[in-house]
Amino acid sequence: MESNPLLQSAIGAVLLRERRKRQLTQQALADQAGLQRVYIVGIEGGKRCVSLAIIFALSHALGMEPFEFVRKIQEEMTCRKK
Repeated sequence: MESNPLLQSAIGAVLLRERRKRQLTQQALADQAGLQRVYIVGIEGGKRCVSLAIIFALSHALGMEPFEFVRKIQEEMTCRKK
């Protein structure tokens, strides 16, 4: 599967915004999601493609439903296209 830079950067922006809103460090988010901090850094930097399983893990770690997280990503992509 080919990477999508717009999607990757939108996911990173939403993750960063939601993490900061909850005053979580990258390490705290990584621990709650069962991931490595360096992986969170890559996602937030728009450098990582993420699977649906990762979307679920991150959204639950942020206290959100996965559909809410995906909706925010979609909104971010729409804003970036304009």
